[in-house]
Amino acid sequence: MLKWLLFFIGFSAFGQVEYEFDTVFTYEGEIQNVNKENIKVTRHYFIKSRLPDYFLVISKTEGQNTIAVFRDDKKGLIAEFEPMLLDLDNDGLLNVSKNILVRNKYTNPLSIRHFSKREEILDGSIKRYIYEVDRGKKFKGTIYGIDVDTLKKHIPLGVGFGDYYSLFPLGKYQPDGLVLHTSITEGVEVILSNSSLKKTEKCNLNLRFL
Repeated sequence: MLKWLLFFIGFSAFGQVEYEFDTVFTYEGEIQNVNKENIKVTRHYFIKSRLPDYFLVISKTEGQNTIAVFRDDKKGLIAEFEPMLLDLDNDGLLNVSKNILVRNKYTNPLSIRHFSKREEILDGSIKRYIYEVDRGKKFKGTIYGIDVDTLKKHIPLGVGFGDYYSLFPLGKYQPDGLVLHTSITEGVEVILSNSSLKKTEKCNLNLRFL
């Protein structure tokens, strides 16, 4: 039996939209809060194999509420809600009110023109992509590091890294593959966040907006 944080709300027999998930990636790491303290965060990313159009992420940050975010990039839709603890077996069904599935209006304050980019080969198919913000006052000096297994294809953009409300603004420079490790640093010393892939599991989850 798998245990996931899920939320059942609402029910209607008409106008439903359904999404299937068969794989979940679990990432663990730390982020720096407003008090400059490092706190633990765990994120579960649910995807449908070889279908990179959508994903569901359930994020638990130490001392904060658990948040679930669903994003459909092909249709430009997003839903956000606070889940409750629930035991889910291998044949899971998640019913959510369609009223919370709305147009994704989130935008990233950065664009590709703010970044300088370089990459390194770490081991065979594993590459490290480094993006440094070299323009603008607010984010200048921030460095994003992403280790990616480039043999793992068809992973939705946003899984394992970045702003899962809006696409990280890298355009064609977005790493293609499975994110293994990420870090965000300020200069060379201050670590704002880090995260690593801990496990990959099969699942059988249907998400219905009713």
